[in-house]
Amino acid sequence: DNGEQVLVDVEDKTNKEITEHIRKILGKSKETLEKEEKERKKLSPPATFGPKKYHLRECMCEIEGQVPCPAVVPLPKEMRGKYKAAFKKEA
Repeated sequence: DNGEQVLVDVEDKTNKEITEHIRKILGKSKETLEKEEKERKKLSPPATFGPKKYHLRECMCEIEGQVPCPAVVPLPKEMRGKYKAAFKKEA
């Protein structure tokens, strides 16, 4: 934060050891990270969806009463854009 240089001896250390050492010196503790993640999840309302990292649900189809994912269950023809466009052309 204040521009101070940090020298780290990396000779004869593995990638994991170097990463852990730097995280221990410069990073936040595991407890702090876990606490921040819990707070972030508490702030997120249950109605939102997105990556599991940030939200409780990954897809809208996981909510009860919603239309299932088209990748899993095919949509009815009436709900598809191609069908609607073809139907409009006929009429």
